[in-house]
Amino acid sequence: MDVMGIPGAGLITRLVILSAVLSCLNSSMYITSRILTELADKGDAPQALTRNSTAEAPRLAILVSSIAGAVVAFSSILAPKTVFAFLLNCSGGLILLIYCLIASSYIVARHLARKDGTEKENFALPLFPVINYVTIGAVLLVFIAMLIDPGERMTALSSLLTAIACYILARIFARKAA
Repeated sequence: MDVMGIPGAGLITRLVILSAVLSCLNSSMYITSRILTELADKGDAPQALTRNSTAEAPRLAILVSSIAGAVVAFSSILAPKTVFAFLLNCSGGLILLIYCLIASSYIVARHLARKDGTEKENFALPLFPVINYVTIGAVLLVFIAMLIDPGERMTALSSLLTAIACYILARIFARKAA
């Protein structure tokens, strides 16, 4: 914009981008702290994370998610080619796996609702179950393409191995809690 001769346009553009990034950061902090609180309520995270301040804000959950965010941010400075690259690559693949889990969970939930007669009142997804199977198929195709592409193979493998490790850890901790 400055090249086009509009005075201050570059600064204004950078300020708009900064405000958008800060808005995304604020949103992610809100979501992460609430998810940590929910996990703690269900016994899947330390109970201390369930406590709220007098203003009903989950302060400890916000602090924990802020520290985790800071660790990730500093990893981009301290280890950009190893730790940060792993976190960045792995997160994209995990998001794809989460889409797959959501689609398959809906299929199971709808089947259970059909059994107990609550399907019509609780579930309304157009093109069910076709859209769910298309989503699952698309995710599988993306992962196959990632595994075939040498440049994306490590991303796919790190995502799959991280998901498997999380599943195994969840099973171990579930047994200990039982």
